[in-house]
This record gives sequence, structure tokens and C-alpha cells, in this order.
Amino acid sequence: TSSLLRLMSASPDNETAIRGGASSPHFFQRPVVYWGIATSVGIWFFAIHTPVVTRGRALLKDPLFATHLVGAGTIYAACIHNMIRPPKMGRTAHIAIGRLGYILGTVGFGTGLVLTWSRIALKDPGFSIGITIGGVLQMVSQWNGYKAILAWRKATKPNDHEVQIRKHIGNMVSLFSMACGIPAAIRLSQAVAGDNPLVLVGFIFSSNWMATKYMQTIFRQRDLEQR
Repeated sequence: TSSLLRLMSASPDNETAIRGGASSPHFFQRPVVYWGIATSVGIWFFAIHTPVVTRGRALLKDPLFATHLVGAGTIYAACIHNMIRPPKMGRTAHIAIGRLGYILGTVGFGTGLVLTWSRIALKDPGFSIGITIGGVLQMVSQWNGYKAILAWRKATKPNDHEVQIRKHIGNMVSLFSMACGIPAAIRLSQAVAGDNPLVLVGFIFSSNWMATKYMQTIFRQRDLEQR
């Protein structure tokens, strides 16, 4: 987490020093690699795991849970789309999908919080605590990302524009890889090793490592494009 914060607070002028140079990227220095990993986890969670656990469940008779699924699924899908298609590849779509994800993601957080602590907490307190942490991180990332865009609009110097864009990117990487990924990481850990806490901690640390590497590769790519 400290590495993520350090990268987000770094200016474009000193980021090359933080990352140790900017030569031609190798395979694991490409953003698409980490996007693919995060996307694969999301697809597993929503396309494979969720249909299994909701099989036979009348979602229309449980509007609160159905609303949560729509909200959580939308913010995840928005991250998948916008992290692979930045504004330069379609500004209007990027903004519209981002706004939709922000709105429904907030709805997903609110309904998820109610569901977790009214239905799941007594049965599975560990999951309830973990998923709540993920939800709070989601809202923090969304808010900080939004503030960065507001600051970008007010900035008058090119370097200030770039600083705010990188803050926005950093928070969106955190949202995609960490906040959205924590519920998936918890369920993936349970699927692999049951309730083994060491495996879960390993998944969480791996998500943090991946988010840091993902952010580094994006900033590195921007450095190369701006030369």
C-alpha cells in the first residue's frame, strides 16, 4: 500500500528514478499483462463463481441482493473497459462508462454493506470484515479519483495536468486491482484452500503487489509516449 501511495504522489519528473529507468518494456512491464490478470479474476468471480452460488435463487424475489449484483458487476465491468481503453481511444465512452460505474458502484457498496451485516456477519464474520474493507477502499478510490479529475480541470500548467491524471489513474488501478478484487480474492482463496487464513493473506498481498506493478507499467508507458 505504501508503494501505491508513493507512486500516486510522485511527479512525472521523478517517477523514472522511482522505477529505476525507462528502457524498452519487457513482457511483464506491459500494462495489459496486469489488466489481463485482474480481468481474469473478475470474470471468474462474476461469470463462474456467482452463477454457481446463486443457482436456484429467485433473484427477483430478493431485490436488495439483485441490486447489489448489478452495482458490483457494473463497477467491475467499467474498470475492465476503462483500464484497457483510456480516453485517447474513446473519450466519450470512457467518461460515460466511468460515470455509470461510479454511480452504480456506490449503489453496490451501499446494498452490499446492508446485506453483509444483516445476513452474513454472524455466519461468516471474516468474510464480512474483509468485504467491508474492500468496499471502503472502493469508495476511497472512487472519491480520490473523482477529486483528481476536478483538480485536473482546474489545473493551468501541463505538469499539473499530468500529476492529477496520474493520481486518477493510480486510484483507478487501486479500485480495479484491490477494491473490486478483494471480494473475488476472498472467494478464490476459499475455493483453493478453504478457510486457510495464510492463503487469503497471500492473495491480498499478491493483489497489492499486482496493483503496484500495474501502476508502474502504466506510468512507464506514459513516460515513453510523452518523449
